[in-house]
Amino acid sequence: MAFCAGLPQLEALYNQYAGDLFALCYLYAAPKGQTFSLLRECLEDLYTIEKRWRKAQSGAAGFLWSVHRTCYDFYAKDPKARKKAKPSGEGGSLALPFSLTDPLRAILRLPGRYKTPLYLCVCRGWTAAQAAQVTGSSPARVESLVAAALKKLDMPREKAAAVLATVQPGEAAPRAWERFAAAAEQPDFQKKQRSRRFWQGVDNAVPFVALGLIVLAAAAYLGVEQGWFTGRPYAPSAAVESQPVSSAPREPADVSVYVPEEGGFVEYTVHNTPYAWEGLVRQMVYLGGAPEGSSYVSSHQEGDTLTVELAGASPVDEPLLQAMAATIQAFSGAEHLSLRCDGQELTADSQTAQDLLAASFPVTRTAEVDYRE
Repeated sequence: MAFCAGLPQLEALYNQYAGDLFALCYLYAAPKGQTFSLLRECLEDLYTIEKRWRKAQSGAAGFLWSVHRTCYDFYAKDPKARKKAKPSGEGGSLALPFSLTDPLRAILRLPGRYKTPLYLCVCRGWTAAQAAQVTGSSPARVESLVAAALKKLDMPREKAAAVLATVQPGEAAPRAWERFAAAAEQPDFQKKQRSRRFWQGVDNAVPFVALGLIVLAAAAYLGVEQGWFTGRPYAPSAAVESQPVSSAPREPADVSVYVPEEGGFVEYTVHNTPYAWEGLVRQMVYLGGAPEGSSYVSSHQEGDTLTVELAGASPVDEPLLQAMAATIQAFSGAEHLSLRCDGQELTADSQTAQDLLAASFPVTRTAEVDYRE
């Protein structure tokens, strides 16, 4: 059977510590508009979690230890304190006997780690050692958090104490208990609590699951890289030859074909050219930008060098080889080029196509023609 504390015993503790319970819930949940929702959640945890109940019976520090745990879990889900709509039946009819002043707003804007130490040490006058029992940290840590909070607030200790002292539930305290007690007596109360704790556990586990996945991915990467699974470290495979421009015709386009003439080069714009190597080489031959009888064989990329294999393109002189190189570079966009014929690098006066790409290339005339089959 699921654990439940005695309602009369819990009510007695609630009445004893209602002011502190409400104040902590307000400090953590007021920016989200969920003070009384959080207060009820604190009572539900005390009522249904045996460890929390036993701790609460040990005194004020034990009771507020449970409250702090619930409040901080609530804050950790949404540390930026985005305001949410009030749940039905919460808050609206429970009037509070104090106003939300600018100094109180400043305290509410503090990060969650400062709120419990500030309230206990500054407002309630607890020692750092007593407050450390509630927060589960060291007295030195509590002292440093209180000092840092007052510095952030730019507020004297006495003023902060006075502001925090105004945070009291007044007549809302007995009304809040009545609502909790009525809910606790419903037949489906335990079922709802199991569901709430399940999803709370899922929320808490998400960061650890994500961390586990990251560690697993890193281990898998290192395992492959270092050869933990195969006994051989990873080595990149050899480059796979591939055509940088498909030989399959694409949408026709305009291409440039360069042809040598006396004193420089003519740039022909060939309209409606199928975007294929075969068509390009055919236009080069027609216009005089490649040797008569030349034809395309293949092309492939190795690293940053494009190699184009031709047939019937040898021999060539220097201007013609330079024109061929310029046309193929304009078509492919390759920075490094190798033109070959029958398995041999095409050269002119011992210069390759790549050598001639860097040479002077004066375009003396331009013309436009249509593509020819």
